[in-house]
Amino acid sequence: MAGLLTLKLCTVKKYDEQFDPPSFNKLAELVQDSELQVRRRFMEKLQNYLTRAKLRARFHTILFLVAFEPVTDLKNRVETWIRSRARYYTEKKQQILEAIMGRLIPLLAHHPDYTSQTDDLADFANYFLFYLGALATEENISLIYKYAERVKQTRDGVNPEASENLYVLSDLAQTVIRKYQERRNWSFQAWPGKVGLPTGLYTALPSSEVAQQIAKKQYIPDELDERLDDLLRALDRKKVCCVFHICP
Repeated sequence: MAGLLTLKLCTVKKYDEQFDPPSFNKLAELVQDSELQVRRRFMEKLQNYLTRAKLRARFHTILFLVAFEPVTDLKNRVETWIRSRARYYTEKKQQILEAIMGRLIPLLAHHPDYTSQTDDLADFANYFLFYLGALATEENISLIYKYAERVKQTRDGVNPEASENLYVLSDLAQTVIRKYQERRNWSFQAWPGKVGLPTGLYTALPSSEVAQQIAKKQYIPDELDERLDDLLRALDRKKVCCVFHICP
């Protein structure tokens, strides 16, 4: 109920502006609550507000935490809704959901389950695969990549001491995006324009020297590469099974 009423408050501009990133991250955890009715009611209300343009675009970010939803029907309904929103924004020539990558990374960086262990990063790759599966196309994948890449040019605006979490997840997202694009034989051309990231979630780096050090460093372990390939193969097999109606 607290989560539902918070959403309602955030439909009012002045209250939404006071809703800070740590509170937003805490609210997002309702998507992964242990009670099915809590998850379902919260997500349905969130989708309803977003469909009616009652909430700002940043609230879309929360729905990508459904990647680990254990109830297949609920997960599929949310994914279908996201696909519908992606088409809606594409028709309006708006790049709203592509920009959400710049919000998803810090949301995951502050997730209570986050660690930089290889096994945990392999799990977290599923969030990016769910995101890409719901909205990536050959036309927009370079833009999504640009947002993921841009994260390494900043510091964490919520907790600067934890900025490395952002860089780990930025590298993870970039790697997943490239592998996803390659498996689909999509051509990849670097996005020509600049992209901005949300103020409040990010702050500037102290110097160009620090920026260069971060840009050059690879923050994910080499052994993760094979794990990601396995994840993508498993995803492809699942899609083939579903086409032939032999899903487990």
